[in-house]
Amino acid sequence: MERDDEVNKELLFRGWTVIRFWGKDILKKPDECLRIIEETIFEGMLAEHDADDE
Repeated sequence: MERDDEVNKELLFRGWTVIRFWGKDILKKPDECLRIIEETIFEGMLAEHDADDE
C-alpha cells in the first residue's frame, strides 16, 4: 500500500488520474468499475471544457 501511495503521488504529479480496482471487484462488479471509469473521464472532459472557457 505504501508503494501504491508513492506511485499515485508520482502519477498525479505528472497529470494522470489514478483509478485502482481490486481484481476481485473487476470480476464481480465489472459494470460498476466501468461506470467509475466513464464518470472519471466525463468529469475530466468537463474540467477541460471549463478551463477552456476561462
